[in-house]
Amino acid sequence: MVQASVGSATHQLYAAKWKAWTKFMSNKGMGPWLHLLDAAVVINTLLEFMACRLFAFDNQLSTVRGYLAAVKFFHKLHLGWEVPTSHCLIVAAGKGIARIRGGVGKKAQVRLPLTWSMLAQGYLTVSEFKEGGRVMWLGLALTYFLLCRASELFAYADGLVHPEFCLTRNSLTFYRGTERVGIEDRALADSVQVDFIASKGDQNRDGRSITRGRSPLGPDGEVPVGAFEAVVAILDVHPELPGNAPLLTRQTPSGWRVITRTEGVAALRVMVESIGLNPAHFALHSGRIGAATQMAAQGLSALQIQHAGRWKSQAFMVYVRDTGAEGAKEVSRALAQKGEGKVSNGLCLRNGE
Repeated sequence: MVQASVGSATHQLYAAKWKAWTKFMSNKGMGPWLHLLDAAVVINTLLEFMACRLFAFDNQLSTVRGYLAAVKFFHKLHLGWEVPTSHCLIVAAGKGIARIRGGVGKKAQVRLPLTWSMLAQGYLTVSEFKEGGRVMWLGLALTYFLLCRASELFAYADGLVHPEFCLTRNSLTFYRGTERVGIEDRALADSVQVDFIASKGDQNRDGRSITRGRSPLGPDGEVPVGAFEAVVAILDVHPELPGNAPLLTRQTPSGWRVITRTEGVAALRVMVESIGLNPAHFALHSGRIGAATQMAAQGLSALQIQHAGRWKSQAFMVYVRDTGAEGAKEVSRALAQKGEGKVSNGLCLRNGE
């Protein structure tokens, strides 16, 4: 009955896709059948397969779903076993693919990862960001260093920010050792706690806090670059702002306002274009993608990456790009508080760039 549920042409198509599945599993040193594996292993294997089809074969979401349908069909046909393709993590990964590809029915828009090297080189374009260029650059850096989503830093087109998602100065708590220090004494601190009250990935409003430490000085005494330093630098731009002011508040001729997503994307694209890259392939999510990619290149575990990015599942695996060793050293600086950068003219730059 299962075989009769699809036409001959569909059956042939599924057979070709099943062959691709068996090859994928063989490369992992496994057989094609999932029914004897632990539930968590089944889900992770399916997520890896989806990521493989997306990045190694440049498949669209509809094509990836076709491969999953083939895997499900043959498991049902031969074993009477249901592959959990409707599991929430698989669905979430599908949404991630749709976002990367620009959505159903649109031309594919693959978002490329932003790296620290790009940010450092892009510093030279700060003057082109107009008013508040320093805050703009640091905001883009925080999308990488803190794996921030756009709604956690930037305003919407109308200038308003999300009342729960957006980070403010009150979201930051500084410590010297275990002792809390006031934000005005941040120069004495050696770590900062960033409190995310809620986020797009935290619809239950459970909240999440991450801590980033001060980076050690380089061998020649240069001040390094990391999440802690970027946060402090943003506060130092306008220390007069109140605690409820969003982090990316800047001064303009017409008064105080928060940098919008549109402005952030425009600045990012100016920056990457200035170093010879196609700006159409970059958006604010590129910082988050880049950090996850770099951590994977560094060899961090899936659980460590998931924790750093505040993902509730391993659906983030569809964002991780295979870029080899490039930037792997920057990961430890960005997320494990080590580095070899320096501060030049009040902004963060790597040595030699």
